[in-house]
Amino acid sequence: MTIGTIHGGQRHNIIPAEVTLTGTIRTFRPEMSELAERRLRTILKGVTEAAGATGEVVRYERGAPATINHIALTRETVPALERVVGKEHVTRVPPAMGSADFSCFANEVPGFFYRRAQV
Repeated sequence: MTIGTIHGGQRHNIIPAEVTLTGTIRTFRPEMSELAERRLRTILKGVTEAAGATGEVVRYERGAPATINHIALTRETVPALERVVGKEHVTRVPPAMGSADFSCFANEVPGFFYRRAQV
């Protein structure tokens, strides 16, 4: 979870009537995304009630899902990549939280995401 912006108030010594936070939540599995949203709402309710305030999630949008490579397709393709660019240039990278529209396609048709290493 990342809080990207916090907006509220006009002066450092005056409690604002309203504060808005925006951010992102990224997960690798859809069920974790659903859990994260439920927990966000629960925590918001608890924190605001404890402070005698109210809070609401105004908009919660699910963006592109995680890009998960098709294991068999990846395994079958790696030898061809190694022949073309050299084995020393083919590296498996750990999962990352970047987002790409490619995941929408890869969830429908087996695929794998690869990128050229920075030189």
